[in-house]
Amino acid sequence: WKSSPAKSVVSIPEKLSFMKLLNRKSLAKILEVTKRIIDQINWISLLTLVVVTPVLFTTATSELFEVPKMLFVYFVAIVATTATLLKFVIDKKITIPKNLIFLTLLLFLAVQIASTISSIDKFTSVFGYPSRLNGGLLSQVAYSLIFFCAILNLDRVKSQKIFLVAIATATAVSLWGIPGYFGRDPNCLVLTGSLNSSCWQQEFDPTKRIFSTLGQPNWLASYLVLILPLALSQIFRVKNPQKRILFCLITLIILTALILTNSRAGLAGLIVTLILFFALLGTGQIKKNFKFFLSILVPIILIATVAGTTLFSRIYEAVSPRKGQGPTESGQIRLIVWQGAVEIFKNNPILGTGPETFAYSYYKYRPLAHNLTTEWNFFYNKAHNEFLNYLANLGILGFISYGAFLTVTVLTLWKSRASIAVKGVLSGLIGYQVTILFGFSTVATQAIMFLIVAAAQSPTLTVSFKFPSLKKGHQLIIGTALLIVGAAGIAGVLRLFIADVLITRAQNLTLDNPKLLAAYTLALSTSPIDNPFYLADAAYRANSAPFAQKAETLAPNNLLVLRKVANTYFLLSQTDKNYEDDAIRVAQRLTKLAPTDPQSYLTLAKIQIGLVRNEDAQKSLATALQLKPDYLEAQQILEQLTTDN
Repeated sequence: WKSSPAKSVVSIPEKLSFMKLLNRKSLAKILEVTKRIIDQINWISLLTLVVVTPVLFTTATSELFEVPKMLFVYFVAIVATTATLLKFVIDKKITIPKNLIFLTLLLFLAVQIASTISSIDKFTSVFGYPSRLNGGLLSQVAYSLIFFCAILNLDRVKSQKIFLVAIATATAVSLWGIPGYFGRDPNCLVLTGSLNSSCWQQEFDPTKRIFSTLGQPNWLASYLVLILPLALSQIFRVKNPQKRILFCLITLIILTALILTNSRAGLAGLIVTLILFFALLGTGQIKKNFKFFLSILVPIILIATVAGTTLFSRIYEAVSPRKGQGPTESGQIRLIVWQGAVEIFKNNPILGTGPETFAYSYYKYRPLAHNLTTEWNFFYNKAHNEFLNYLANLGILGFISYGAFLTVTVLTLWKSRASIAVKGVLSGLIGYQVTILFGFSTVATQAIMFLIVAAAQSPTLTVSFKFPSLKKGHQLIIGTALLIVGAAGIAGVLRLFIADVLITRAQNLTLDNPKLLAAYTLALSTSPIDNPFYLADAAYRANSAPFAQKAETLAPNNLLVLRKVANTYFLLSQTDKNYEDDAIRVAQRLTKLAPTDPQSYLTLAKIQIGLVRNEDAQKSLATALQLKPDYLEAQQILEQLTTDN
């Protein structure tokens, strides 16, 4: 008999040690895979931001362009931030950029928070003006988070890809907009199924000024000025002749679209951008690449000569005096609005009236000269100068902190100007700031600006706070909590979107529709927050006193909300006299909020007439005519009252 081979005997403690080692290795692999997935999520979210934000628009929301873009930016910011924080938990350390740009951005954000606390309309300061959203506290938080995630997670290779994707998207936006100049606007094809320009009202006619997927010619021009030097930089960066020719063609496409916006602010930004870019490039590089330099310069001159006729005529209008009864030149109106912005600052010098509250504060200090323009009854929700807008809304602290952010950004990029891509980012940033000297920032330009500035700084120095003793159980708990918070944030954004879609559908119902009140109730209950604009609209169209009372409580200084509230109380007073005093009270409040606006006194007069208070109405109409002597409607109503008496 052969003896059987001896079996090895392993003790129980040795088995447990082996299992622990196996578990540690498995856990390490799981964590490594998880980190790679998180990195991919972060990277894809930033890439998606560059591609989707400029092109996104929909008729489902209350506003076609800015509202869906802003909600999408919120979504990306939440996803990227959640992914970055989860990475911190896995690595057992918190990493903060050691970067002056980031620090000044946090300072600017802190001032916005302080200004929001003291705001005259906190809802607008947090969420932004309803049809814009950009500029509210939430938007600034989103941009700051995007900058934070980008500067931590991008490297040189990914940054270059961000630049290339930004160029490709700007090219697509340009190609989408250019056919509109020839009466074949792709937007109309999407909105109505017809490839023409008839889906737009006359003042938005793309055959005169294209706007593509950005929503307004000046907004498109600002976006293209920001991206154009990135395309130019690629011509001088790549060595392959075919690629150079491709980027020359791309640059010309973007330039053509920019000129077809017929934006004077865009032209000013373009000139500054080109001068700065070629100055940064240096004569040596220009001489070395003179053939490609000419291939850009000559077509620019030709395109400007052929397609810039309308633009040149608009420039002439700006510098020539107004003749006859034509519309007041927009530059003259801007000067008046700027005067109002300065008056707001003088009366609210430290923290302003609150982020994005210009729409209401301007009417308290609105110059009388505004009543003499042809746009006297237009509603101005921006100062049409980004810096004066900050001065009025955020006071001297906001103005200085934003100036510090820009100054530090420019100086930091200047130090890194050896990179051709950084030259493009720097010249585009300054050119973009020039465009919003005569306008204001929008969602796409702000989001892309923060992202490409971060990309130009990546990789950056960081400071880490390590937590090596953090146990796996605690990691799991914290990670789960972050996922829950992130999911809640995404759910909140989805609810904002759905509520806006539902309120838009309710607004499209006729007043005699029996489902009107139910439609508004559903929209209001879907929204994650009480929206005074929604409430005021629901109150007026559905004749609801509770909605009106809630809207007034939430926004006592909001001119737009109170106009609808006053008219709601008046309609209710026709069947219940208890609402008469409320109608008069709110209408009188309008005249306090907008003492130089003749429309406020006309609204008060109409309510007074409806409540048979004709003597008071005559005084209100007389005041309206003092403010605007040629106010035809007020004249006619006053004459009728005088005749009846």
